Amino acid sequence: MYTKRYSLMAVWLLSVVVLVAVACGGSAPAEKVVETVIVERVVPGETVVETVVVERVVPGSTVVETVVVERVVPGETVVETVVVERVVPGDTVVDKVVETVIVEKQVVATVIVPREKLVVATPTPVGQVPEAGGTIRWALSNNVSTLDVLKTTSQPEIGALHSQERLFDFDSDLVPRPTLVETWSTTTDGLTWTFKLREGITFNGPVEGRPFTSEHAMGSWRRWIQRDNFGKILNGFIESIETPDDLTFVVTLNEPTGLLLDGFARIGGYSPFMMPPEMYDVAPADAPGNGDMDTFGGTGPYQLTLWRPGDRLLFVKWSDYKSPSAPSSYLSGRKHAYADVLEAVVVPEEASRIAALETGQVDWIGPVSGDQKARLQANPALNVFVDRSGAVRIGAWPNHLKGPFSDARVRRALLMAFPKDDALLATSGDADLHRQCGSLMICETRWGGIRTPGDEVYYNPPDLEGAKRLIADAGYTGATVTLLTRTGSAPSALVTREVAEDLGFDVDYQHVDAATYSERRADPDRFDLFFTGGPVSWGGISPLLNSTLAKDAYWNKYQDPSGNFSRMLAEFARASRERQDELIVEMQKQFYEDLQYIPFGEVLSLYAQSKKLRGVEIRLIGTHSSFVNAWKER
Repeated sequence: MYTKRYSLMAVWLLSVVVLVAVACGGSAPAEKVVETVIVERVVPGETVVETVVVERVVPGSTVVETVVVERVVPGETVVETVVVERVVPGDTVVDKVVETVIVEKQVVATVIVPREKLVVATPTPVGQVPEAGGTIRWALSNNVSTLDVLKTTSQPEIGALHSQERLFDFDSDLVPRPTLVETWSTTTDGLTWTFKLREGITFNGPVEGRPFTSEHAMGSWRRWIQRDNFGKILNGFIESIETPDDLTFVVTLNEPTGLLLDGFARIGGYSPFMMPPEMYDVAPADAPGNGDMDTFGGTGPYQLTLWRPGDRLLFVKWSDYKSPSAPSSYLSGRKHAYADVLEAVVVPEEASRIAALETGQVDWIGPVSGDQKARLQANPALNVFVDRSGAVRIGAWPNHLKGPFSDARVRRALLMAFPKDDALLATSGDADLHRQCGSLMICETRWGGIRTPGDEVYYNPPDLEGAKRLIADAGYTGATVTLLTRTGSAPSALVTREVAEDLGFDVDYQHVDAATYSERRADPDRFDLFFTGGPVSWGGISPLLNSTLAKDAYWNKYQDPSGNFSRMLAEFARASRERQDELIVEMQKQFYEDLQYIPFGEVLSLYAQSKKLRGVEIRLIGTHSSFVNAWKER
């Protein structure tokens, strides 16, 4: 590929010719000399044409050279100007080099954008010692119906984040690090993995002090494998699981994969928290809920002591907890139970939650609607912040089996005509609480923010007339389309309704309750587009976690007509991390051909807390925050 080193080399070669001519007594031309050199280089997948214009003006002993390097690559024009000024007083040569890079057109190429680290909302200032003791209270917007993370993905992690742990956890670079595991090794062929648990770990419930063993670890993990879509992918690589002693478990694969540790650290969706046999011996669908504490427990730093559904949950510091020793980093590393008590109080109305925070009844609330930001920021006792690391990707998910949006041209037409900022602002309510992001993976994650050829359909201004032509070519002008939505996604759905009508569709707009939404979304005969969003867990960790992208794996029923995406997902599961970087780029190109869903952008969450509260970590993978490692100034 082209680099600046190449252009500077050309400059120096040309300058040597001039200097040799002067040194040998040759007279430099008094008039301006313009030379044009055209170099055509063929790079795999593109042709790069470089035009080098050399302008030499020789007034006395000063030689000024201007070298313009113009690269024409599909989708970009880059002009580099290098000015070399040489003053030749006697035998001394002084070179002054100035470089200017001018991008004349938005570059549409593969660009990796660095992401921000996953952060702490209110960090502990350097030198300040955390204070132990006291109670941390926070407000819940909804009741919690179960604490079993595998029964449903709707709010069960409040218990798991404080009372349970995973075998591995992701650090701030989204690399799996050991939590309950002490050491591990693998054979040279990558097929046999042997893990040893940390000694002395016990359960905080329902039987206090019960030793945590490899049988418990694999019982919990097998239950997750059977429940989670990522677990089912991983299960295809597993030949056997053995527990030769209480601290050792061995996973034997039928072929190498880079997914195993990710499978222990999985976040979002269904997550593989370690649990007692009272939980893992029961099928998730049959697991109890509604305040039944007889089965709940884990190895985490807090013990659940009270659960009154619709009212509150109470967690007390578990005195026998044994923390990992590594430094804390996102979800991984050392965990401190600074507070004696953690109390979560159900407060359904946002106004009541805000009032409770302002009067000191609770220490933390969120997410908060954007129209409350100014009020909260005006309170000197509060800290208000936007979580940029836990974005939710919102969009429209088309029916790939039937109807107008089963045609890729119609999906592309909707994206081409769509006013993304309108939908984002309608959803977030504040310009600081959303961002455009058209990469396959959520921005500010490992692969988020890349640009690839084809994604300009997302970033270009809306083109309603061009979209109408695509729809006419597909033969769907005037067709009836059913838009299915619910509370939460309705704002962006209303914007879509307007766009669809402008495109000539006859729109059947259905805003329904959550249960009806789930029922109709499961039936391809009852929708053309449905509206939802996805968190960092499936959009920032791995494309394998996003069932939206896989053939027939989600309600959109993507069919992968070329077979390319399924092939790349299969290779991704077996690839090295370096090869995964390359595959993400190819996947994004294919995504903009197939458009499994129509991306609108990303919505960020707003949180507010007492300034006395410190160390609340951004673990906002689901709908709950973690107050492990948090403490209060008193």
